Amino acid sequence: MRKLRGMIRGFTWALVIISCFLAAGQYFAIDALEKAAVHLAGALDTQAALASLLDQTRLILLVTLGILGFVMVAMMLYVAAGYQRNKNAWTEHYTEVAAKDQELAMERDRLDSVYEDLRRMGALTPRVGMHNQSSVVFWLDSNYESFQRANVENLLDGERSTALLFLGLDDVEGLYSRDQISVDAILSEMGDQLELWIRQNDVVARWQDASFLLVLTYITLKDALVRAEDFRAALVENALNVHGVDVNVSVSCGLSLMLSSDSSWRQAMERAKKALSRRKERGANKLYHEIL
Repeated sequence: MRKLRGMIRGFTWALVIISCFLAAGQYFAIDALEKAAVHLAGALDTQAALASLLDQTRLILLVTLGILGFVMVAMMLYVAAGYQRNKNAWTEHYTEVAAKDQELAMERDRLDSVYEDLRRMGALTPRVGMHNQSSVVFWLDSNYESFQRANVENLLDGERSTALLFLGLDDVEGLYSRDQISVDAILSEMGDQLELWIRQNDVVARWQDASFLLVLTYITLKDALVRAEDFRAALVENALNVHGVDVNVSVSCGLSLMLSSDSSWRQAMERAKKALSRRKERGANKLYHEIL
């Protein structure tokens, strides 16, 4: 196609130049005859010469018109070829975009499948029946690049990100002193409740030190704070039924959100742990958050 366009362009310019030369030759021939007729008036049969020149002029005119017509047809073909070329390019572009959209949709489906497999995988805490620390760490490492992250300014303006919420029992020693129930049984009941409350794309895992880690995906700062406080308040205000015994617990929360400046999810986790550690100084049974 590129070679054809070059041939059409070169041939068109050649025809234009030839037409210019023919027109110039016609002009100079007529001019020379007029000058000869002035100098040799009556000595030459100018009438016959003019008739011959007229025939030549008509022939040159027809040739010139034919050349110009061919040039016009060639230009129209060139424009049509360019239009078809652009149309093909746009068609190819839209085809590529549609293919990429399909690939992204397939990748989302794959990640959803991986997520469901991880939720059902065997690496679960035997005593509680949910993700343990090692399995959720593996899940976070595998999916960190696909997590929504925001900078602080946009986060405060309502942009969505991924929240990490530590939710821990406050009086663990006091719970261990109860003979009729175990802390593991209490944690198991808490885990069952949290599993019922989280959204489909969120994750809850048993963490160390009698605490849980909740990963709240695609959520605003405001919604994360509201949901964290709702979780805490629901666990505190409603007694847990553990083996037929009502148990009231005190729960504190530490919340942070993933930022675009984080190199990994572990930075957000450290902020969430730091927020939870404030209960030692500022009091238990509260929600603390650390954004920066």
